[in-house]
Amino acid sequence: GGAASVAATEKGMFILTNPGESAESTLYALRGGTLQRVTSLPKSPSNSLYTQMVAVSGRLFFDEVASSTAGRTLWTSDGTVEGTFRLGSFAGLGEYGGRYFAAIGQRVYFTAARTDGDVELWSVDF
Repeated sequence: GGAASVAATEKGMFILTNPGESAESTLYALRGGTLQRVTSLPKSPSNSLYTQMVAVSGRLFFDEVASSTAGRTLWTSDGTVEGTFRLGSFAGLGEYGGRYFAAIGQRVYFTAARTDGDVELWSVDF
């Protein structure tokens, strides 16, 4: 399995798990000393992992990396089931996608690269 990611907002501390190829990844919230399951995330046929979770402007941002394809999908969450959704798919970013998130208004910016060392600024509305 993959390593867990951890980030905190004013709504609590969040843990994103990647238990293994056949199991779903899960977003948990640690609130008041209690670990609560927020939602499970879909497992793609290509055994994706969810990584790089960060908190920006009170929201969580993380990416889904598919192990057998060159592409990443960007996700966001406000710590609720209803507020957890896919922002978009970014084909061609491969292993170099989704880093250094920043949010301004309803737009999130992040760096990504199509090849090692080819860094570009990307953005998407949320």
